[in-house]
Amino acid sequence: MSAVTFQQEGKIGIININHPATLNSLCQEVRSGFVEMFRFAEASDVRAVIIKGNQRSFSSGGNLHEIGDLKDPVAGAEYINEASQVIRMVHDSPKVTIAMVEGYAFGAGLSLATACDLIYAGDKAKFASSFVNVGLVPDCGVSFLLTRLVGLQKAKEMAFTGKVVDAAEALQMGLVSQVFASHRLFDETRSIARKISMGPPKTIGMTKAILESALKMGLDATLTMESNAQGVCMFGDEHTEGRTAFFEKRSPIY
Repeated sequence: MSAVTFQQEGKIGIININHPATLNSLCQEVRSGFVEMFRFAEASDVRAVIIKGNQRSFSSGGNLHEIGDLKDPVAGAEYINEASQVIRMVHDSPKVTIAMVEGYAFGAGLSLATACDLIYAGDKAKFASSFVNVGLVPDCGVSFLLTRLVGLQKAKEMAFTGKVVDAAEALQMGLVSQVFASHRLFDETRSIARKISMGPPKTIGMTKAILESALKMGLDATLTMESNAQGVCMFGDEHTEGRTAFFEKRSPIY
């Protein structure tokens, strides 16, 4: 059985990580399977991709057995660069990516969750920047991804102490979008993904690009980017349909 699978439900894609022997660590088998399945999702007509693990673990992060087999610092850096490909694929995707977190999102598993556009957590989910517990620095982009969500002080606290953050605290600190009871998590996450997938895909893709760029640009550059994008949208088929549906008092069809 493959450690990573993909299934499509209408315009929603679901990538499932299922490697229970390592609590869904980002081992070589999982990384290879994930890259293959994510490329498949990107080539499909899905508009939103849910990334999930199993009830016990979203992803426990890096695989210490594989790390222990590395020979020198150069090999270590190459190993992390390869693992970071997973994070970069998710973060840079034009599709909306949604992390559905049950159980552990530790280390590079936290990186994977925070690379997604949205994070929905079960009430028993746990998050940790756990690298420090084994004498490692944060990697796979979590230094950037976590900090932009929770702020520098909270990111430092998590990174310096390796503390485990439960779902309630994660919601309070802005790490996750919403928390649901575990038995409702999949249905609620899928419902949100469906709503997004029914929206105008080109418009949402442009919105995602603007929001991501706004983190790195000042107000003036953001205003210019918004104006240029809006000019394109105003004369696009999605706005035509949205405007027509508004005046006809019906739901738009994208």
